[in-house]
Amino acid sequence: MLTGRPSVGVAKNPFAFAYEQPGPARGDASPLLADGEEVGRAVRTRAGVKPVFVSVGHRISLAGACAHTLHLTPRYRVRRPPAVPTPSAAAPRGGARGASGPFRCVRRLLSTRTDTGSPGRPAGWGP
Repeated sequence: MLTGRPSVGVAKNPFAFAYEQPGPARGDASPLLADGEEVGRAVRTRAGVKPVFVSVGHRISLAGACAHTLHLTPRYRVRRPPAVPTPSAAAPRGGARGASGPFRCVRRLLSTRTDTGSPGRPAGWGP
């Protein structure tokens, strides 16, 4: 709310609210009720998969929150957070040694070691 940007709540379980199962197709929705009042919607983001539970946060309507949720989940039930690495990014590369990413350059540096040294580097490190 401090930034003024719209926010949306998306959960994997309905907490303590009542709802009926939405239809089986992607985009089908049913109301999420608390004491007879609609507080969100159960939205199916993939055909035949359990729905997610969408609620409004700040500066957005419930219809808009559902539309954004569907837009952000084209292949998965819930959008993958951007900070979580994909499984392929976490897999070691570089053959049997398993050196990947920044460690690959360390391995390269160690393999080019010389005994001459150079200005600005400790003795024993390569060019």
